[in-house]
Amino acid sequence: MKLAIMQPYFLPYLGYFQLIASVDKFVVYDDVSYIKSGWINRNNIKVQGKASLITVPLQNGRSGVPIREVLIAGKREFWTKKMLRTVAESYAKAPYYDQVYPMFEGWMNQKVAGISELNVIIIRSICEYLSLGVEISPTSTIYENADLTSVDRVLDICDREGAGQYINAIGGRELYSQDAFKGKGIALNFLKPVLSPYPQGKGDFVPGLSILDPMMHNSAEYVRGMLEEWSLID
Repeated sequence: MKLAIMQPYFLPYLGYFQLIASVDKFVVYDDVSYIKSGWINRNNIKVQGKASLITVPLQNGRSGVPIREVLIAGKREFWTKKMLRTVAESYAKAPYYDQVYPMFEGWMNQKVAGISELNVIIIRSICEYLSLGVEISPTSTIYENADLTSVDRVLDICDREGAGQYINAIGGRELYSQDAFKGKGIALNFLKPVLSPYPQGKGDFVPGLSILDPMMHNSAEYVRGMLEEWSLID
């Protein structure tokens, strides 16, 4: 069984979903510490030809607070209305706006307290839309191993899931030792995403945007095909 673990990002980019598409089970790391200025509560969309951040405001978004305990800020009708308007104005002419915008509107109107819960709802919904038959589990409700640190936590999850292969995002290549995984009989690989240009409407192509952008401009089948454009390295 192939396993991957990642923090719950807000509207993640294509590479995040390439990682999901590469495994059988995807574990959401929501009981590790929140880090400010990351991707837990924000991501980029294309606005007037440039990358522009949309952000979910938080009540207690401080470094060190477990992600699953970080709460979405109050007065949600104000910021959700603004975000919905920004996305609508930016993508109204996109070919798949009529299919994707109602999903986005539904996500933003979710009555949930925490950013992690919202992000898991979004990630699961996108996986369903893109026909990714991957099981998704949040660590806080399954493993209860926060007393372990770093690689020991990952190895514990792999062991308990019976994983024969662990696939990590390429950014974590310096964090893990091949020997530690081999000692447990687990193959360790890192996914190198391929982010090819895709039809994006007028203007120059802007890479690395939220998954929302390719979904607005391309069919679910086309986006699903892009999720196969990756390679594994040791």
